[in-house]
Order: sequence, then C-alpha cells, then structure tokens
Amino acid sequence: EEPEATYPYTTATIASVNMRKRASVSSGRILTVPAGASISVLESKGDFLRVSYRNYTGYVMALYVDIPPQYLPGNTLPHDTEAQARYERLATGSQGAKVRALQQALTELGFFKGAVDSKFGTETMAAVKAFQKQNGLRETGVVMPEMQKMLYEQRVRNTRNARVYVATLPPVEGWPMEQGDRGDAVVTLQQQLIELGHFKETATGEYTRATANAVRAFQKAHSIKETGKVDSFTLLALNTALATRAPIGEFGTPAPTPLTQDNVIIIRSGTRGMAVTRLQERLVQLGYYSITPDGIYNGNDITALRAFQRNNGLTVTGVADLGTQQALYAHTAVAAPGVVTASPAPSPTPTNANIYPITLRIGMNGEAVKAMQARLIALGFLTGKADGIFGTQTATAVSTFQRAHNLKADGLAGKQTLSALYAANAKPYSTPKPAQTAAPSQEEDEPTLTVGNTGDDVRAMQQRLIQLGYLSGGADGIFGPKTALAVRSFQTNNKLRATGVADHITLARMNLSGAIAASGVVAPPLPGDKPMDTGSSFRAPSASEVRFADWYAETRARIRSMPNIIIYDFTSGTHYNVKVFSVGRHADGEPVTRTDTETMEKALGYNNWTPRPVWVIFSDGRVYM
Repeated sequence: EEPEATYPYTTATIASVNMRKRASVSSGRILTVPAGASISVLESKGDFLRVSYRNYTGYVMALYVDIPPQYLPGNTLPHDTEAQARYERLATGSQGAKVRALQQALTELGFFKGAVDSKFGTETMAAVKAFQKQNGLRETGVVMPEMQKMLYEQRVRNTRNARVYVATLPPVEGWPMEQGDRGDAVVTLQQQLIELGHFKETATGEYTRATANAVRAFQKAHSIKETGKVDSFTLLALNTALATRAPIGEFGTPAPTPLTQDNVIIIRSGTRGMAVTRLQERLVQLGYYSITPDGIYNGNDITALRAFQRNNGLTVTGVADLGTQQALYAHTAVAAPGVVTASPAPSPTPTNANIYPITLRIGMNGEAVKAMQARLIALGFLTGKADGIFGTQTATAVSTFQRAHNLKADGLAGKQTLSALYAANAKPYSTPKPAQTAAPSQEEDEPTLTVGNTGDDVRAMQQRLIQLGYLSGGADGIFGPKTALAVRSFQTNNKLRATGVADHITLARMNLSGAIAASGVVAPPLPGDKPMDTGSSFRAPSASEVRFADWYAETRARIRSMPNIIIYDFTSGTHYNVKVFSVGRHADGEPVTRTDTETMEKALGYNNWTPRPVWVIFSDGRVYM
C-alpha cells in the first residue's frame, strides 16, 4: 500500500538548485543547495517546492528534487511480474541499448528531440516526463518496467494525442519481427541476412519489403514456412546457419560464430549431409587427405580425423564431437605435417549474445569444458589432454589466456573470455616478460562507497538493498541520492552510524545473514555469484601448486577481485565453498550453503577459533596456504 502524502517530508536534491525567496525564477537567490543534499519539503506550489535546508527556508524548482511518487499527480501502473522479468528500470545515468531503444520510441512519438546517444540525461528525462503526462501517468522521469511494457506493447498517446503503436522494437532478445518494425534487432537481422547472401542492401534498421523478401528466401532455403516474418524458430535457424557454416575462401578462415552444444551436429561413421561435406573440405584444406567431398562420413574420413585429433592434442576417437569441430575450424588448427597454411582472414565478431549461456569455472565438467580445453591446448596455454574436467590447471590456463588478451584474469570462462578464446585473432601463448609491481601499502584505506561512485561494487550493494527492501527499482551501478537514503535507512535499522556512506562495516553488515531488512525481519544473505560446483568432479590440488604469499602484498588484492573461493582442508581431505564479503586487515566470509557449513564444522569444529592451516583455491586456479 502506498504511503499517505503528508507534509513535511524529507528527501534529497538530484542536482544543485537555487533556493529563492519566492516561487519564481526571477526572485532573489538565497543560496545554492548542492546535489544530494537532504531537504525538508514544506509544501508544493506549482513548479516549485517550499523547502527547509539547514537554517534557510525558501523555494526551489521541483524538477531538481527527488519527489516520492505519492506526492505526484497522475496514475501509477500496477505491478506486473511479466514486465519486471522482461525489462529493467531506466533513469538518469542509465546508458546502453535499452536507453537507445527508449529514445528511438520517444522520438517516434514526438516527445524526444535530441540525439539518440544511448545516454539517459536531462533531455531524455524531460521526454519521459512529457510522455508520462500525456498518458496520464505520474511525472517521475523514471522508466519502470511496467511503463516500458506499455510503451512497446500497447497503444499509447503521442504528442498529437493519437493512440498508436510504436514501430520501435523493445530491447528484448528474441522478440518477433515483421515488416514495419525498426530498431537494433532489425539491424542485426539485416547483417545476418547479408552475411548469408540473402540481403543485398545496407542494414538500416528498417524492416522493409526487401527485408521481408530476404527473410522469405532464407526460410525457403531452410524448409521453413515462408512468412517473411521472424519468429523464434527463424531466429534459431539464422543463428545456427551462421554458427555452423564452413570456412569460405582463404585457407583457415574460421566460422563466424563459435559452435556450441546447441548447434553442433556430432559426426560419426555413417553420418550424411552438409555438415559432413564441410568437415571433409576442412580436412582437405589442412592436408589430412585428398578426396572429393561427398557428404558421407566413412573409413577414409575417420582415419583423417583421427590424425587431426592426434596432432591437435585431442582424444583420438574418430568422432567429430563439439571439441573436435571447434578445434578443426579454428584458425590455429594444426595442419598435417609438411602442410603450410596461409594466413587467415579475420572472422566477423559473433553476433549472438547468448552463444555462451553459462560461465565455466573450477569444479565443472562436460563437453563445454572439454571444447575449451582443446582450444587452450591448440593455442599453447594448456598442455596434456582435454578431459572435460575444470581443475586448477585449466583455471590457470584460462587466467593466463585472459592476461594475454587484457581481460580480467579471474580464471572464470564467461561470455567475454570464450568469445576471445574462439575468435580468429586469438593470440597463441608466448612466454611473458617478468613485470615489477609495487606491493600495496598496509595502510591502504578500507573499501568505501559514497555518492558519485559508480561500477559493479555499487550495483552489488544496490541489489542487496533492493533485496532487503530499502531501495526500489533496478540496480544501475550509480550511487545517487536515493541510494544514499537507502544506505542511511539500513544503517539506522541495523544500529550503525547513519551517514549514508557505505563503509566496510556497513557493507559487511549488509551481507551478513543477520542483516535487518526494511520490514524489521532478519533477511537471508546476498546470493552473489553462484558458488563453484565442487561435487564429484572436484580434484584436490597437489602440494607443488601451493603458493605462500604475503596478505598485503598479493593475497588481499586477489581475494577482492575473486571473492568466491574453495577452502581445502588437506588434513581431513574435505573442501567447502566460501563467499568473502569484507576485506581489510583480514578477510570475513561465510560458507555458501548449508552443506558447506556442515563440512566446515566437521573439519574445523563448531565455533572453534583455533588457527588451522588450509589451502585456499581461487577461481583462477591459484592455490594459497
């Protein structure tokens, strides 16, 4: 239930604003109230608010004040679970494709006159407020998921007061498309059709008749009902066609997007079709035999593939599984002895953002891990065989690859790392030159977040505040006045000094299982990253892998960037997951699951503070004692 709109109430300014003697911009200025300042609102007067700040009372423009929804005229949209799952909150400071789509839709409706720059600034906020006013909504300037569903999926009023559907597509992956639509998804579609040879025009983002005809041509070529419209099945077929295309033209050119478990065809004795023809062509290119491809996988093909697997460090089976095909179409594929390969042309960057649906990490196993290992072996970052088990050696190889490609060296193989790994221009391993780095000072400040900070640390804190009920909307990674007020409320309820600044004590308390939520109840701990899956595939590291390092010089910085760790108790041979949430002169953390807690208590004893040596395994494969 929405709180009653009573005066006075306390809020904050969202930008610096002049306090004036009367409710007029021509009135004399008393002082300038800074951005993020706490003020008391006494009454509303047109476009102005009468406020009290410190020992001064005067009028400020309402546009620059964070006004709670209950004080605004207009309607609010009811909570919509479907909208919440499909869209995210957009407000001042937001940026990216979702903001670009919003600006395009508001431009189409006549509310936005500025440049579509993907940044949610003052012009965008003014356009949002104009849209909200025209459509009977409260003029908050904030775009909640429910408003986005209304904007993209329902008839809305434009500046001429006509009820229309926007042609701009919502920024939702997999959304169906048809003639008349426009947006980034149409640009991607047209680029894919150009790459597949069905579209001869420039990608403009307008779903024209020519685009529809190109879609029909693709559908016909792939035995799909010819509608000229793009549904989920046509999208899947497009991505699969791009991912499984054979190299074309210059020797060694890789497929434009990586193969995955979802689009690969496993080839074994007796398999027929285009996938076999492509494989035969590739083996001929690499010099493993000389035949005329016939699309039938039999004895000579098996012999040639086994030779390829042997030369590329793969398990020799004669079956073209996912790992084998990824290595086969890579530009680093090892050719037959005596064959000199030409330099490959660079391949297009993958366009399917979901081609890597999960992050691979220590403890995982399966074909995806095996394929990644095969690629690391081909590039020289890993030695031995690809066994499909993600252990410390694989994690070390991943982190070494990440450092060589200027990625965060955390040993976690996510979308960015895997995209770089399977790219045509992935660099092979070379012995790095030793670098000298200065050790961090022991007097380094504890982590503190305050107004003006941005980034993942702020976003993680906001997500926790939302979970605890102190903050509404989405986590945008921008520490603004609302976030400061939420932090202050949390501090008050949890008996901390109410400053609105998230120091290390506040952050540690926020992530404890005993944190007090806005409702006054004890809340669960922050979910954070998924714990490392250390089930039956866990392999204990060897003593030779263990490093001894100073806390301040090396370990503290590492644990800040990789807070999900495995504790291995080498005395009992047990292990458990720990999430570290506060790092200063020492580390504070908690077991991730009930099973982890039980394992820890069994190994170390309940409420036992006696020091005990253990090995700490980081996600990048490094092991410390």
